[in-house]
Amino acid sequence: MRTYFAMDGNYGDAEEFLVVDTSMWDDDDWAAIEFATSSERLAIARQIDDGEYNPNQLELPLES
Repeated sequence: MRTYFAMDGNYGDAEEFLVVDTSMWDDDDWAAIEFATSSERLAIARQIDDGEYNPNQLELPLES
């Protein structure tokens, strides 16, 4: 198990922890994070950081 500890006293599970430089993020990037569900945020942040995020891309349902 991996755990993170922050200067503000927060701590928690760090198994899927991502630290990115957001200095170049624009308002649209932050809006994508703000309006994403908790389960979507990590993937969206990773896509934004990798330059692969496209808010207009349609998601196809997964086949079961």
